[in-house]
Amino acid sequence: MTPVKIPNPDPVIRHLSLALDGDKMRAVFQETLFPQGNYQIDRCTIERVKYKPGKNCLVCYKLQLTAAPGSGTNELLLSARYYTPGGSPSRFSKASRGELPQTGLVPPLIHLPEFDCVIWVFPCDRKLKALPILQNKNALDREIFPHLVAYHWGEQWRYSLAQSEIIHYLPEHTCCVRARLLLSHGITGEIRHPVLYGKTYYNDQGRRTLDSMTQLWRSPARQRGRLSVPQPIAYLHHWHMLWQHGVAGTPLLDCLQQNRGNSAVIANAATQVAWLHQTAISNLENDDEINDPIIKLQRLLTLVVLTQPGLARPLERLIRFIIQAQPEQNTRPAATLHGDLHFKNILAGEHGQVFLIDLDNLYRGDPLADIGSLVAALLNLSLLGQLDDPLAQKTIAQFLCHYQQHVRWRINQEDLRWHVAVALLNERMTRGITRLKHGRMALLQPLMALAGNLVMSKDALNWLQPLTGVRKWP
Repeated sequence: MTPVKIPNPDPVIRHLSLALDGDKMRAVFQETLFPQGNYQIDRCTIERVKYKPGKNCLVCYKLQLTAAPGSGTNELLLSARYYTPGGSPSRFSKASRGELPQTGLVPPLIHLPEFDCVIWVFPCDRKLKALPILQNKNALDREIFPHLVAYHWGEQWRYSLAQSEIIHYLPEHTCCVRARLLLSHGITGEIRHPVLYGKTYYNDQGRRTLDSMTQLWRSPARQRGRLSVPQPIAYLHHWHMLWQHGVAGTPLLDCLQQNRGNSAVIANAATQVAWLHQTAISNLENDDEINDPIIKLQRLLTLVVLTQPGLARPLERLIRFIIQAQPEQNTRPAATLHGDLHFKNILAGEHGQVFLIDLDNLYRGDPLADIGSLVAALLNLSLLGQLDDPLAQKTIAQFLCHYQQHVRWRINQEDLRWHVAVALLNERMTRGITRLKHGRMALLQPLMALAGNLVMSKDALNWLQPLTGVRKWP
């Protein structure tokens, strides 16, 4: 990841510019971690940033090391938090209490007071206490799989863990591992090769996710082949760890970018989302303050005031107009929403089947909130130049056409535009500020302009033209 340079220095995080410069931080880490030169840091890349203006910034670095010329390489993953002046000593003292996992080459916890910084070295993490188990094949074999296999398959099954690997890590939030098992039945001799995914959370979110996934798995829509989701297995409360079966497929976004996103796959994806929206799940959060779009717009305005003050007044005017244009009457029933709907969270299988994944954020609300997120994500990729604009527009129209065929309600064009505009701001613009990915800051004004056009102009994009004459839900 190539981070953006902050055009307006943070008023209290003094070393933010340095923290976002991988080359300079390589020199800092070389002097701090290996002052004797026993290891050489060849490269320092920034994997992820989570920026809270005026409060703190979390930066995840990957270090590539060599011990001597011609020797093999090692990697270190560092999660560094940069605090306000004088804020790091108390955090370091608190983090030092208790037993910390061993990390090998360097201490698991490092304090750089001159930079107001505390560093956690993987698998040491400020919030994810199960990482030492999840990233260690022997620990999984000893602590997790004996119980998991017996619970899910039965006492007659024996197993060996063929392979495990970390596939996704969000410091202080989640970490996901893929495990390939070899199972054999003690009586029949039957052999199975399941692929499982385990995710550990910083909180008890996995318990709620298991409940939602179990209801989806048992739903009539899933049993009749209309909805495809991974099969959940168990939630291990002690480790805050959720396990599920893997599903084989390629992210639909990758298919689009490689010109493999054919109409049938898009139609199937739209059908899957339609059936998710119409599958009732108990105990879901309603569209309350957590997901209120107006509250999120006000939070975005606060971020912009702190980081891009020149955009604050235009954004304030735009938000005022969006609030005034908010749909007054919604005839659509509350739906089960994905909560993070984009084409990376839809997998396309080899034979045209489609799976919805990453089901941690389900909640109840207006179905157009989900659709607006998906459309906004595609428009954002077009603005970034990562997806051809005609293809993006065609994909949106195809998706909406097939979605409409499988839901009971009619898509209102003005309502859809409103939800897309809100998602462009609340999701895409907010992430551009807080994640500091390369090129995202330059998109803030285009995102505002596009959102404004969608809610203000009668000539705005119209993806619903192909819906003319589409049959209604029977």
